[in-house]
Amino acid sequence: MISLVKTTNNYYKIRLRVYYKLVPYFKRNEINKSLRTKKLTEAKMKATNNISVIFNRVDVCKVSVFSRELLQVFLNIMKNAKETFENKNIENKIIEISIRKINETVKIEIYDNAGNIDEKIKDKIFDPYFSTKDEKTGTGLGMYMSKTIIEKHLNGQLGFYNKDEGVVFFIDLISQE
Repeated sequence: MISLVKTTNNYYKIRLRVYYKLVPYFKRNEINKSLRTKKLTEAKMKATNNISVIFNRVDVCKVSVFSRELLQVFLNIMKNAKETFENKNIENKIIEISIRKINETVKIEIYDNAGNIDEKIKDKIFDPYFSTKDEKTGTGLGMYMSKTIIEKHLNGQLGFYNKDEGVVFFIDLISQE
């Protein structure tokens, strides 16, 4: 195995196998943890960015995912919302999150009121290196990587639709219940 460390690709693959393991993300005891985290998230977003984070509904459900990868997707979506709020000078900044079990699917929706996604760029949002930001602040990889994580690693679906004055990003995952 030491010989594999010399090759970057092989080293990366070994590290992933050791570091990640498939675990249920939303377990009953983890919902309590996420509720504590939820309060911290709400407080931090409110204090540092004046953003209200509202958890509309959190169903108890189980999915088998790489939990850190799912967390990365959440962070990418929320970071984009935060940056859009800043760029557009929105007064009443709101992010709403819901986690619902619908039949065999766990549907996670993250809504922000930072404005709709323009029809001209809707088809490019998940393209690699596409960014609405300037070159100094955006690489165009966040949403591309998020879609790759959800669809290729977690066998789910990531998409979005415009709603009212904002956008809803949705993640559909297979329920383990």
